[in-house]
Amino acid sequence: MRVDIAAVVAQVEPELDEAAITTAVARVTSNLRYTGWLADALAVGPQAMLGGSVAPPVVDRLVAELRAAGATTVQPATCFACGTTRWLDQRVDGLRACAWCAAKARAEICGRCGKQAPVATRDPNGAPVCGDCLSNNPARFEACARCGRHRRVAYRNDDGTPLCGGCGRPHPIVACSVCGERRPATSSGRHSPPKCSSCSRRRARCTVCGGEDRRVAMVLASGPVCSTCHKKVLSAKGTCSGCGQRRRIDPRDPRQLGLCSDCAGLDPWSVCLGCGLEDRIYDAGRCLSCTLEYRLTELVGDSAILDPLRTALLGTDQPRAALRWISNPLVAEVLTGIADGDLAPTHEVLDDLGDGSWLGHLRQVLVAAKVLPERDEQTARLETWIQKQVIAMAVDEDRRVVEAFANWWVLRRYRWRMSKNGVASHQHARRLVLGAVSFLGWVREHGLTLGTCSQAHVELWLAGPPARRHARDFLRWACRRGLAHDLNIVWQPDATPGRNGDTEWHRSLARRFATDESLPLGDRVAGLLLLCYAQPLARLSRLKTTDVTVDTAHTFIQFGRTSVELSEPVGRLVRELVARRRGRAATGAPDHTPWLFPGGRPSRPLRPDAMGLRLARYGLDARVARTSLLLDLAAELSPVVLADLLGMQQRTAVRWVRSASGDWSGYAAARKTSRL
Repeated sequence: MRVDIAAVVAQVEPELDEAAITTAVARVTSNLRYTGWLADALAVGPQAMLGGSVAPPVVDRLVAELRAAGATTVQPATCFACGTTRWLDQRVDGLRACAWCAAKARAEICGRCGKQAPVATRDPNGAPVCGDCLSNNPARFEACARCGRHRRVAYRNDDGTPLCGGCGRPHPIVACSVCGERRPATSSGRHSPPKCSSCSRRRARCTVCGGEDRRVAMVLASGPVCSTCHKKVLSAKGTCSGCGQRRRIDPRDPRQLGLCSDCAGLDPWSVCLGCGLEDRIYDAGRCLSCTLEYRLTELVGDSAILDPLRTALLGTDQPRAALRWISNPLVAEVLTGIADGDLAPTHEVLDDLGDGSWLGHLRQVLVAAKVLPERDEQTARLETWIQKQVIAMAVDEDRRVVEAFANWWVLRRYRWRMSKNGVASHQHARRLVLGAVSFLGWVREHGLTLGTCSQAHVELWLAGPPARRHARDFLRWACRRGLAHDLNIVWQPDATPGRNGDTEWHRSLARRFATDESLPLGDRVAGLLLLCYAQPLARLSRLKTTDVTVDTAHTFIQFGRTSVELSEPVGRLVRELVARRRGRAATGAPDHTPWLFPGGRPSRPLRPDAMGLRLARYGLDARVARTSLLLDLAAELSPVVLADLLGMQQRTAVRWVRSASGDWSGYAAARKTSRL
């Protein structure tokens, strides 16, 4: 679908580079849902990208990406009434509209004043009430208990007596943290510095980041600073030029001598009540780390079972991410259940809770913390999925047959591939099981059984969709077990792969990954290993640091049975990645991960589909690039050399050589003749 979307964009923007279009489409279609929405919107043609008030919001994101890449023809959607292009979060009769125009379009006759106006609320009878009538409703006016004036009630005392806006909740007179004047001031939180009403609305240029028209959070010695820079200042540390300790260099010191608050003679500022360190206060006077420890104590208490988890979370260098994670009510409920003894810390108990992304991440966190034993999650998910397919079948005999086929044919081969190569396609295994389930269901619908089914029935079955050919393995297994007789589906080899990318496109991407220092190091290494060594994403994602060998002058990496020497600068980048790699998991991740490309879950590698999406942001289609390189290599190398170099099966290498129009059948004879 991405190719079709890019083709529609190219019709509108013929001057725009193809790589820029591919990158823009990849950024917008980050998942299958967005891809489907965008494909449906552009199915009728490129009109949705040329303005108007019909296109869905996903087209707005595509237009924004294209215009950032230099497109000039595409136009964003506009409000059907005022023509604005911002905040089009409403629809009126199927047309995009801003909130104000939508309110005007939905205006009704007010049940009190009789004017045609936007509806602010409705009375108990359901009649519309406009904004003016709502504000001037006499029932909202009472005599203020402090000043005695008849005003709209803004606040109420603890005893229920009304207060107007001027008398309610008087602010204490303290020194404003921004201007320093003693004025009625308030704070946004329990431990936030107080600000007067003028400074709460004050906007100025930040003297730290240089941002214009920023809301002032505090005035330091250098001048006003915004909220983002204020938080960074609170967390920054340095070496005090006075005492030599590593402390926060107090930015309030007008002399700017690089002194801490003690050496500068200033009062302590933003100090954690728990650990006593100078840091940003997060909650109840505590820093992020102390808040995390306090929340964990509230959540799991002193449970000995979850003590390794507590140690792992408190040792993270991203306490904010850990706080967000344990704040998830589903995660908190499971952890509390384990701590209280209501849930046993086993994989089987977690399997009964369902199948969600939050549960998969929780499982990996517990595995990384040694609360749960390690297991192959991909195989476990496949086994659970097969069990659900078997249970859903209507006939008991068919359930037993499919269960036996799945255990003794599908799963046995799947586990063998996992143990041998470390990689196996669970999608292929699922297709085989679905083929068996579908075939047996079709047989029952036609009043047959597996034993009475003939080859003619199989041919009738094959007249349907092409996916029905996946029942071939099931029929072979059934015939070998005597459950069926003389049934076969002729094997059809895959179509010969074609070359979709040109050589210059391939080389330009390789040069970018090799030279562009602004790209993430992991993306550069993955792109180069794909572009230069034709490795599939499934194998790249499961590479470990132990697969990389470095000697005095060379770097080797093991893709298959043999080690391959990496040319420069690929070898240098791989060495840097081994030394500097860091997992994306912020909760429960160990200090060192064995994977060359760590993923977002603790102790797990980056998923192949996630790696493909990351590379697609740079215009790299993994399938197209790998196919082009394999055809080039297969045209120059023998199948044996190709198989050893890239770690593939020899029969697969032979198929690639034949696809590249190469024939090495006379290789041995030619070598013998040349020696004579």
